[in-house]
Order: sequence, then C-alpha cells, then structure tokens
Amino acid sequence: MAVLLDFEKPLEELLEQLEKAQATHDKGNVDMSDTVAQLTKKINNEKKELYKNLTGWQKVQISRHPDRPYTLDYIAAIAKNFIELHGDRNVGDDKAMVGGLAQIDNQNVMIIGQQKGRTTKERQYRNFGMPNPEGYRKALRLMRMAEKFNMPVICLIDTPGAFPGLEAEERGQGEAIAKRSGRYQAIASVGFFQGRQIVRKTRTILANKGGLKVIVIRKAIHIGLHRKKGFPSLAQVMIWALLRIEICNPAR
Repeated sequence: MAVLLDFEKPLEELLEQLEKAQATHDKGNVDMSDTVAQLTKKINNEKKELYKNLTGWQKVQISRHPDRPYTLDYIAAIAKNFIELHGDRNVGDDKAMVGGLAQIDNQNVMIIGQQKGRTTKERQYRNFGMPNPEGYRKALRLMRMAEKFNMPVICLIDTPGAFPGLEAEERGQGEAIAKRSGRYQAIASVGFFQGRQIVRKTRTILANKGGLKVIVIRKAIHIGLHRKKGFPSLAQVMIWALLRIEICNPAR
C-alpha cells in the first residue's frame, strides 16, 4: 500500500480496491483487467483534482514524500551507461553523495546528487542524504573531471543540508562546501531540485512538486514559533516569498 498524506486520504479506498482487483487478476481465476483499468483511470482523475489547488504546506509535504523518486531513480529514468565514481581521494567515499559518468541523448554528462534510502537500513547507509566533507570533495573532484573533458554537469538536489556532526566539522565541512560552490560557478551546469534545498547554480530547474528554501520549515518553526501547529501557515508564507523571489529574479 502506498504512503498517503493527510489530504490524499480520499484515495485510500480506491487504492485498496485496485490492490484487491489486481491480486485477484494475478491469481488467474478471474479476468479483472477491465476493473483494474477503470479503477486506475478513476484514481488518476481523483489525483488530478486533489493536486489542482494545493496549499503551500501540502506542496511542502509532497516535496518530502517518502515515495518520491531519488537521485538513482532519476538517473535510471533519464540516462544510460551510468558509471558511478567513488571517493574523494583524501578521506573516503561518502554514500550520501553519488555521482558518475552517463549519457543523455548521446551526450556525455557528469551527474551528481544526494541519495537517500527508503528503508531504515538504507537511510542509515546513506546518512539520510546529508553529505560529509568527503561527499562535497567527491563532488568537486567529479566537477573538475567534467571540466577537464568539457562535459556538462547535472546536479540532482534533494537534501536537508550538510551533515551537522562534530566529526564533519573537524574534517572541514565549511571549507569543502565553499570550494565546491566556487567551482560550480565556473562550469556549465544544471541544478535540478527534486525535493528541497538551495544551492548555487548556473541554471536551475525546479521539479513540479519540489521546494526551494533557505531553511527547513520545521527548523524555522522551532526557532521562531516553537509550536507544531504553525507549520502550514509558515509554509504558505515561505511559498509566497519564493514566488516573489522567482518573479523578481527568474532563473536564467
């Protein structure tokens, strides 16, 4: 059963019916193909209606949806011949930051992005998508490689931010981020925001249900309002502010 957000609850009964119809059809006892097709169409129509007029907080919830595609999912969908490259040639390999060579429409590209996990074990392995200094240094190494071979860089961004641990600071977290940001401005690059975060970029593409914020909304609430019920209202304000920024300073 898919994970449903609070405003998606009207889909729950239809999804249960679809799951039962599909299971019956798979057993081979009864042909349920017409029922499955009708339910699928009805669910898609209901989704269109639900997603037509979302509030700011609902958009934030979707950008954080646990079933959303992650970096490796996008790579599998849009690229071919992906070869993952590992390590920063200094400390080690950060599993939260993935990157490597790939082809998109016969164009060689370098793809870099944060990877999260779906299960608890995978999330721990990927450090919940929060890079350590070696992750940023790996990204910088791959950017330099792309620059050397005149390849564009595609950054798939979906992270709550850099890992805030003491060991990360001891290994130079700030310095690693600053160096990578400086190099990013000097090469042909595209930043695609899958979920949430902000990054320096040459060109920005924001996913339809993505979010671009200067601070995680939950952290802003805890810092400023100290109450959970303020999430939706603050989300609406931040979405409004983002739209104002985009109108005044459209990505080029």
